[in-house]
Amino acid sequence: MAIEQCDVDTAFLYEKLEPEIYMELPEGLRELLELAEAQDEDDVVCMLLQSLYGLK
Repeated sequence: MAIEQCDVDTAFLYEKLEPEIYMELPEGLRELLELAEAQDEDDVVCMLLQSLYGLK
């Protein structure tokens, strides 16, 4: 009889988020918004739709 086992540490890494979670813009994205001429780019945040690695 052969038994195989697999452990996936990141199985739920990209699950959908139930509560609304917002984050500050990562470096580089602010420059992209400036190119797109976004208004009030100082107050812009990202709403996460899926989990990020290390999100607690």
